[in-house]
Amino acid sequence: MFENGFQLNEEQLARLSVSKKEREVSPDDSLAKYQEFVQSPNVSERASLAMNPELPISLLALLAKDPESRVRINVAENPAINEEIIETLINDPETGVKVGLAKSAKIGELFLKKLAEAENPYIRMAVAVNSKTSREILGKLSTDSQKSVRIVVALNDLSPADLLVRLAKDPDKLVRMSLLKNSSLNSEVLEKLCSDPDPLVKSQALKRKEIK
Repeated sequence: MFENGFQLNEEQLARLSVSKKEREVSPDDSLAKYQEFVQSPNVSERASLAMNPELPISLLALLAKDPESRVRINVAENPAINEEIIETLINDPETGVKVGLAKSAKIGELFLKKLAEAENPYIRMAVAVNSKTSREILGKLSTDSQKSVRIVVALNDLSPADLLVRLAKDPDKLVRMSLLKNSSLNSEVLEKLCSDPDPLVKSQALKRKEIK
C-alpha cells in the first residue's frame, strides 16, 4: 500500500521490479520495460513508476505531463528530477505538486522565490522547511500573513538569528511558542521570551532556560 492510497498486486510489482544486474546487462530492454509502464492505462502503475529515482530522466519528464495529479505529485517528490522537469511542474494547478517541488533538494533559488509567493499557504510552508531556502526568502516568509507559515519559519533550525529575534516579537503567541522548539534558539531570544506577556510562553521559556 502506497501513501497515496493505491495498491499494486503481486504481478504488477513483479513487472515493475528490475534487478541491478538486468539493468547493467540490457539497458535497452530495461528502457523498453519502463516505457511500457509510462504508457500504461493503469494509473497506479504510472504513479509507482514516477517514484523510481532510477527511472531514465526522459521517461520521468513524460510522467511530469501525466493527466493524473497523483502521478505528477510523485514526480515532483522524486529526488532524480532535473531543472527541465521542475520548469514543467512549476505552474502545475495541483497544490500537491507544488508542495513536492518546494521541498525538493533539486529546486533552485528562482523557483523557490516563485513558490514563496504562491497563494496557497501550504506551498509557502513547504518552502520554509526546505534547507535550500535562502535567508532572503525566509525573511519574507517570517512576515507572512498566515501564522502557520511564520510558525514553520520559527521551527526551522536554519532560520537566521535575526529572524528569530523578529519572530520573538510576533503578535501571535503560537509563533513565539514555536521558537522554543527551535534547537538553534540563542540566549538573546530566549531571554526575551522569558519576559513574554503570555504566561504560557513565559513559563515554557523559563523551563527551557533552566534546562539549558
